[in-house]
Amino acid sequence: MQIQPITPVIGGEILDIDLTHPDSASQMLVIKAALEKYHVLVFRQQSFTPDSLTAFMSLLGPPCIHPTSPNKITGKLEVIRLNITSTNTAVPGQQWHADLTCEKSPPQYTGLWIEKVPGCGGDTVFANMHAAYDLLSPGMKKYLCGLTVHHSGEAAWGAGAQNTVRSCEHPMIIAHPDTGRPTLYFDMSFSRNIANLAHIEDYHVQALIRQVIMASDTVKARISWQSGTFVIWDNFSVQHKAIFDYRGQPRSGLRMMCRPITPRAYHAH
Repeated sequence: MQIQPITPVIGGEILDIDLTHPDSASQMLVIKAALEKYHVLVFRQQSFTPDSLTAFMSLLGPPCIHPTSPNKITGKLEVIRLNITSTNTAVPGQQWHADLTCEKSPPQYTGLWIEKVPGCGGDTVFANMHAAYDLLSPGMKKYLCGLTVHHSGEAAWGAGAQNTVRSCEHPMIIAHPDTGRPTLYFDMSFSRNIANLAHIEDYHVQALIRQVIMASDTVKARISWQSGTFVIWDNFSVQHKAIFDYRGQPRSGLRMMCRPITPRAYHAH
């Protein structure tokens, strides 16, 4: 099993492995270690069914069921069927986000397998939130470590009873559950407001963080998809956004999340 880095700070492509038949427990340890190091892993030429995707993802942690998706597979609710048709005018995930931060215990890992790809386009961009935090000054790091952010399903999915109740608060800077590294845990989909700040203060702190995420190209990697590509990422290390530049072309696959964990605050030294 070989690992090729995609950029110096984020992303690795793993070669010569069939994820539907992991050879050994030691192979899974290598994959878990690679997730800690690269945060996003790419595997080409994979073939999944809902059952085999559940079997692999469950090796990384308990499954998570999406609270609102209408595309959950009957009898296998943890698996979501991605089905973008030629008539779609938008797709989910076009803003920077980590998955389901509006939950008390969001999923650590998300896996996405693409079966049908458009003729071109449809990339996903990932950003390393450890590296984004490292770009900040010592004083700003210390200040942000004392903040709490309100996350809301309504902010991402729109108003509605089911979405509105999906809300909670998380620290602005969290400690990664496995490595302890600080992560900037604020996104542009679920994050609604910063607790205990005046409106004008909230506006400007959010603007600063958004600028760090959007403008810092050195912390990003852009992943291109082929039929059979599987990508897994750590939502406590990265954010991602979908590029919908293939309007009029279909795209399909399977998606699953696992290992729900309640984020804990990181305390700057």
